[in-house]
Amino acid sequence: MDLGKAKLLRTGLNTLHQAIHPVHGIAWTDGKQVCLTSLYCINGEVKFGDTNVIGQFEHVFGLFWGPLCCSDSPALLAVQHKKHVTVWQLQLSALEQNKLLCSQTCEMSEPFPLLSQGCVWHPRLDILAVLTKRDTSVLFSVRVDNRRTKADIKGSGLIHCACWTKDGTRLVVAIGSALHSYIWNDIQKILVACSFCPIFDVGGYICAIEATAEAQVAVATELPLDKLCGLNAGMAFDMPTEAESLQGHRLAWGYIRGRQLSGFTKEII
Repeated sequence: MDLGKAKLLRTGLNTLHQAIHPVHGIAWTDGKQVCLTSLYCINGEVKFGDTNVIGQFEHVFGLFWGPLCCSDSPALLAVQHKKHVTVWQLQLSALEQNKLLCSQTCEMSEPFPLLSQGCVWHPRLDILAVLTKRDTSVLFSVRVDNRRTKADIKGSGLIHCACWTKDGTRLVVAIGSALHSYIWNDIQKILVACSFCPIFDVGGYICAIEATAEAQVAVATELPLDKLCGLNAGMAFDMPTEAESLQGHRLAWGYIRGRQLSGFTKEII
């Protein structure tokens, strides 16, 4: 009996991240094209409207809506490709009803592939951080051109992820087991290493990072095998001492399903 070869049908993967816009609806991709599907709420029930294809590409790995910083400005959508990112400006036509105007405003290429969550919008400004395993760049004029500045990365570790703090004052980059904190200077358009605590080692391989409070981020790290085997089903937290709190940073650890979570706060002094 001979077994032949067959091709399995591939429909692509839907990627949703920061995907819902209050005006334009849901942005989604099947890995090749970018689509917009309108959303309506009728009598408390959500309804889907028409779907429009706004672009087709060789690879699409993620979609990221820009911040809603000004209601009168066109929406910004970052499209993450394999080794580059494009930024698109979308707005409804003032002349034709329900007609969407879409134009590319910015494009940036990198020598290394972008990380899986390689586009991080500033929470309040039209500023986009782009991440690869080696570089962190900030596009600070995405509606006009491709101008950017790079973070001065100290050390030889690999970048895993990054996030802006909720107040927008700093960009925190996870490299290896350490957090690198950069202050954003919006006048000079540069990233400056935090003078108080530029590098903070959390003691484990960092998997994800997310902003929580104004100048606080939550960090998820992998656990060493010996700790993983010794965990119970509960959660354990080590509370900081008063002396540690006075030093300007707090660190708390929790164990959930083989992942180690930490909260990290730094105060500017």
